[in-house]
Amino acid sequence: MFTSSIGKKIGSGFALLLLLACLAGYLSSAEMRRAADDSRRVAAEYIPKVKFALNLGWSLNDALTRINEAPGSEQAGQEALQALEKVRADFEKMREHSIKYPSHVPLVEFVRDFPAPFEALVASTRETIETGEHTRAVIARMEGLGAAALESLTALEDLVRETTREFVEAGNTAMSLQYADNQRDAARLYAMTQEIRLLMKGVIYNNDAAAFAAAEEIFTRMNALAATVKGRLVKPACQEAFARAEKSMSEYMTGAREMFAAKGKEAEISTRLADYAAATSRLTHDIGVTGLRIAEGIVNSNYEDLKSTVRNSLIILAAVLLLGAALAVGITRMITKPLRATVDFAQGVAAGNLDQELALHARDETGRLADALRSMVGSLRQRLAEVTEQSEQARRKGEEARLALEEAHAARKAADSARREGIQSAAARMEDIVRAVSEASEILSSRIAGAGAGAEDAAAGMGETSTAMDEMNATVSEVARNASETASFSDRMRSRAHEGAGVVRDAVNGIEKARNQASVLKEAMEALGEQAEGISRIMTTISDIADQTNLLALNAAIEAARAGDAGRGFAVVADEVRKLAEKTMSATTEVGSAIGDIQKATGNNIRHVEQTVAMIVSTSTLADSSGAALEEIVSMAVEASDKVRTIATAAEEQSSASEEITRAVGRVNGISGDVAEAMREASRALESLAAQEEVLRQLIMELKQG
Repeated sequence: MFTSSIGKKIGSGFALLLLLACLAGYLSSAEMRRAADDSRRVAAEYIPKVKFALNLGWSLNDALTRINEAPGSEQAGQEALQALEKVRADFEKMREHSIKYPSHVPLVEFVRDFPAPFEALVASTRETIETGEHTRAVIARMEGLGAAALESLTALEDLVRETTREFVEAGNTAMSLQYADNQRDAARLYAMTQEIRLLMKGVIYNNDAAAFAAAEEIFTRMNALAATVKGRLVKPACQEAFARAEKSMSEYMTGAREMFAAKGKEAEISTRLADYAAATSRLTHDIGVTGLRIAEGIVNSNYEDLKSTVRNSLIILAAVLLLGAALAVGITRMITKPLRATVDFAQGVAAGNLDQELALHARDETGRLADALRSMVGSLRQRLAEVTEQSEQARRKGEEARLALEEAHAARKAADSARREGIQSAAARMEDIVRAVSEASEILSSRIAGAGAGAEDAAAGMGETSTAMDEMNATVSEVARNASETASFSDRMRSRAHEGAGVVRDAVNGIEKARNQASVLKEAMEALGEQAEGISRIMTTISDIADQTNLLALNAAIEAARAGDAGRGFAVVADEVRKLAEKTMSATTEVGSAIGDIQKATGNNIRHVEQTVAMIVSTSTLADSSGAALEEIVSMAVEASDKVRTIATAAEEQSSASEEITRAVGRVNGISGDVAEAMREASRALESLAAQEEVLRQLIMELKQG
């Protein structure tokens, strides 16, 4: 990565950031999905099962209460059957729930085991209702026979009393005494019948076998007493009244025996009914408790999973934060440090400092840019040194040519003066002058020859300088072209950085979506908490009803205790109701505790989800910071691009300056050619001067001779 291009570095950094963000989001989402699935499982599978079990238990308790009242009236029996149908409907809901969730073995076993005792309970209830109707009919007939027996005994007693008065009025003392005994015994028979009726009341309400045995014993004594009375009755009217009374008493006892048998059958059915009721109540209680325990276990497991989720999410987010920060800092330094060094170097070059060194060596674009800048500066230094040296040589050659021209002009002036004065001077001095002119001409000729050679050398040097300046122009143009290409690359790098910033913004949007999903999960958990609170309110109502039922059972037991033996049967029923109420209260307490645990776990889930949302917000903030860092990188890339453009502009200006220098060197080269031509003309003039010198020497000789 350290030898890759800047685009690859930025792309790799973005890819790693996105990978880390996606990994963190995926792991957090997977953990939250698992917690949400567990919560949905509890809400969809176990909470309804507990609700169905509670409704079933409630309906069953109501049905059992009405079943206990069923033997008393036809309306109570119909209400009991309707309550049992309500139990059946609630059971059907549980059966459908078990079909929908067959993996819940306790629920499947409950659906398998509940119908048998429940159908037996329904059958026993119907039998109880039918037996109750028969018992009520028997009791009604027995009560009617009892009333008829008392009425016939009253009629017998009145008739015996009237007959006794007749015997008294007739003065029949013996018959008067005999019928007085009959009157007393008839009254005793009436009292014994009343006693039997009272005992039968206990049999009716309490199914008291001892009371029925006492009634049988009294009836036996009544039969013995009736036989005595029958033997003492002499009047046919009294005998007929006694026969009617005896028949009524016999029919009454027959009805009493039939009623006692019906009560015995009713008690037997009630015993079986209590067994079936206990079996169904036990199954209902067990499935409710089992469902609560399973739900509690799942909630606890869900709570542990959620804690693990939060812990893992915190670890992942911390790792992502650290790696992201390290990655951002590393990539930023890898990009900005060489760019900053390159920009500083370029600023120095733009300011004219060509002696600085750029200590940057890399294989990416910044490294190539640094190599190009070093090559450009080296070429500039070399070409400037060559131009300076050649300019100095041209200056020296030009100075030598100027001096030679001055000497030539001076010599020419001296020659002209000598020629003008030679005519007027003496021949002796003319010869000296000619000799001096000859020597000066030789010296001037040699110097002009040297100046001509120097001018030619300068011209040749100017040609080489022009060639070097052309090469330098090409180098500067190449540097300008490289700087332009570098500026274009900086623009592309800035575009890639902008694309990376857009990718970071997309990552921020993805994190925002994860935060929204976490918020939806939080709302679902809050709805689950509200459902649990609704169940808690229902459980409070059930608990209140159980308390009232228990209180009613306690009052019933107290009233049964006050009734003594007559209230023992009712006390048994009250005790069963109290036990059912206690079971209901116990189950309600367990359900309330489980619901409280569910509410607590739901609250913890909501808090952990809020923490997860906060961490996601922190991750979003980090992503925003990464985006800001990338924007800073983009800004630095823009600055680097501007600096490179400045370098390109300076290189173009340097190229223009080099062209000016080339043109100046060309002009110097032309001047050197002109100087060389002037030297050649001066040489020809000296040759002509030498010829004239020879003529002058001849003339002097002629003058000497003449």
